Amino acid sequence: MTIALSHLGRGDVTMAFQACLDALSLDPFNFVAHKIAIFCVSNAKQDQVEFLAGLWSNAFLPGFAVEVSEELLIEAFVEHQDRYELFIGLANMALQTGRLARAEEIAYYCLSPLDEAGWEGRVVEEKYDQVANAYDNFPFHAATAQNFLDAVKTRLAGKANLNIVEAACGTGGLAHGLRPYARHLTGIDLSHAMAERAKPHYDSIIVGDMVAVLAGMDRAADAVFCCGATYYLRDLLPFLRGAGAALKPGGLLMFSDFVAPKGGDTMVTAGGTKRYFRSTDLVRALAQEAGLVEIACDYGVSYRIPCRHWCFRT
Repeated sequence: MTIALSHLGRGDVTMAFQACLDALSLDPFNFVAHKIAIFCVSNAKQDQVEFLAGLWSNAFLPGFAVEVSEELLIEAFVEHQDRYELFIGLANMALQTGRLARAEEIAYYCLSPLDEAGWEGRVVEEKYDQVANAYDNFPFHAATAQNFLDAVKTRLAGKANLNIVEAACGTGGLAHGLRPYARHLTGIDLSHAMAERAKPHYDSIIVGDMVAVLAGMDRAADAVFCCGATYYLRDLLPFLRGAGAALKPGGLLMFSDFVAPKGGDTMVTAGGTKRYFRSTDLVRALAQEAGLVEIACDYGVSYRIPCRHWCFRT
C-alpha cells in the first residue's frame, strides 16, 4: 500500500483510490487498502459517493451490493485494534448515501466500554486554544454547524426576540443562524482563544465551563443550544441540570450527542479523538431526572459522524 499512501500524500485521491482497488483485487482482506479506499469514498463529492462505493464493493466482493460488502467488512475487522478510522469512514459513506440509521449502526462498532480516564477541562481548553486560529479552515466544522442549524429552524420557526444562550460556541459558527431569532445572543466557551474569535458575533461572551455557567444563569434563557460538545462529557446529567437551571419555564434545550447501542449506556471511541457516546434510553432517563420533557430526537451529522439532535423543554 506504499503506492496508495504516496498518492494520498500528494493529494491525488483518484490514484490512491485506484491503487487500493488494485490491491483489493489481489487481497480482498487488505485492511490498509480498505481503510484508504473508504477514506477516499467518504471524502468524495456528494454526487460521486454512491458510484465510488460501488467500485469499492465490486473490488472487494464482485457482484454483491454495497450493504453486503459492509457486513462482511465489519465481520472481518470488528476486533481490529485500528478499526476506528475504517468504520467511521464506512459510517460516513452510509450517511452520504442517505442511510442514516445504518450509519448509526456502523458507528457502534467504533466503540469500546468506558475507560478510566475522562477529559480534563484544562486539556480541552488547551486543545482549542491551540487550534482557534485554524478552526474555521476545516469544511466539516462548517458542515456540522449547518446541519445543526437546519434542525434549529424546525424548532424555532416563527419565533423571535428570544434570549438565546449557545454553550460551547467555539468561533461562532452558529451565531449567524441563531441571530434572526434572538433579542440577546450569549456565547459560552471554555477556550479564551475561541471566545475571542467568536466575540464579534455575539451580544455577550462568557469564558468558562459551560456546565457551571449554565447552572448559574438563574432561568435567564428562552433557549439553550449546544452543538458538537457534549461528547467531552462522561456524565451528561450535570449539563442537563445546568441547562434546565438556565432556562425559563417552557424554555427550549437543543443539543447534539453521539449514540451508543441500546443497552450500551455510555461508551467511548476505540480510537481517534476520545468521544463519549450514549444510548438513547440513557439520555431519556437522564433528561427525565433533570426535569426535562422530550420534544424530538432527530438524526443528524456531527464532524462526519452520525449523531442525534435532542430537543427538550423545561
